[in-house]
Amino acid sequence: LQASRDEDRSYTEIADAIRSHSNQPTEDVRQLWRRLVLNLLITNVDDHLQNHGFLHVERGLWRLAPAFDINPFPDKDRESKTWLSEQDGPITDVHMLVARAQYFALDETQALAVL
Repeated sequence: LQASRDEDRSYTEIADAIRSHSNQPTEDVRQLWRRLVLNLLITNVDDHLQNHGFLHVERGLWRLAPAFDINPFPDKDRESKTWLSEQDGPITDVHMLVARAQYFALDETQALAVL
């Protein structure tokens, strides 16, 4: 995303970058959505852009790296530091994620199956 540490970015922007640069974009955006769910449910207090990485796989194509630097804090209120989208703001509940699952290549049935 070519963002500085001071810039806030959203998960939909990460998904857009995946679609542009991944050699398996559908699989990677679905995996990203699963991470959104996990981060919300465990209240990952260290969920920010620098904790989403990519691995170079071939000729300018990338894959979403395995999840890292996850810091659960279950006693805190659920809210994501990384916004779902510029329109939606911070992720506050699972219903919000299910409503936007299609952006991450999942229909409602698939999203509910993940949950």
